[in-house]
Amino acid sequence: MKADNLRQHMAAHLTAEQRLGRLDPGMDADAAATLLVGACYDRVLPILLQPWSQEPLESPEQFTESLVRTLLNGVRNNTP
Repeated sequence: MKADNLRQHMAAHLTAEQRLGRLDPGMDADAAATLLVGACYDRVLPILLQPWSQEPLESPEQFTESLVRTLLNGVRNNTP
């Protein structure tokens, strides 16, 4: 799957979740998909572009949880 197709697929999924009322109706699904896919590529590309590196391809569970939590909760301070 090409990068753009992955982003489009993710945006379509987020839009469907929006229509079901599970995500904020004001959310920009394309922007959210770009942020999520971009963060995943950021973890993988350095290793793929340096095949001589012996670094293992790892993504700590806390990174994934933090990424999803930040994306779902946003970065805005909602306290009055």
